[in-house]
Amino acid sequence: MNPLDHHREIQPRSRRGRFSDLDFMSFNETVRRMFENLFHGLEQQYRQLGIGWTSPWMSATDYNFGSSVGQIVNDAENFGMEMDVSQFHPADLKISLRHGQLRIEGHHKQQRDQHGFIERHFVRQFTLPDDVDETTLISHLKENGILKISARKKNVPATTPTRNIPIQTYNVDEQRSKPPKRDDSNASHTGTS
Repeated sequence: MNPLDHHREIQPRSRRGRFSDLDFMSFNETVRRMFENLFHGLEQQYRQLGIGWTSPWMSATDYNFGSSVGQIVNDAENFGMEMDVSQFHPADLKISLRHGQLRIEGHHKQQRDQHGFIERHFVRQFTLPDDVDETTLISHLKENGILKISARKKNVPATTPTRNIPIQTYNVDEQRSKPPKRDDSNASHTGTS
């Protein structure tokens, strides 16, 4: 018997080829980590260098151009959402609604600095749930740059405003000396004596 033939008989045969599933998963994980490291490094360099339309003295928070959607509420009575638009002035923002599509847009005009021109623009579009009453949509821009958009749901009764009920007062001396008058007009109409 040839020693090479003996060696071949000892090894298990696999119908899957030369690589096992574990080898592939290890390879896949290695490639994924390589890409994560590559893009993380590029992102850091991009932020530090201020490549292209940015300025080198801009901080990392200056790269948030309205892309951050915060809390979204979609319960039985209300729909609401918040969005960070702190990099834009109110005049730079536009909110529109068409066929159930809520569109939020921010656009800075071109501004010149020592390195060239700066221009910022974002568009976010959302499909509103079918049960949102579009006629009740309102928006509010807070001082910290958070844009809040809210609406009531259809077939939800509007909240009634609080009604103040006045407190009637009597002259304290009169109230103590005289009991309140009773209305006995019903007694004469009922036929009782």
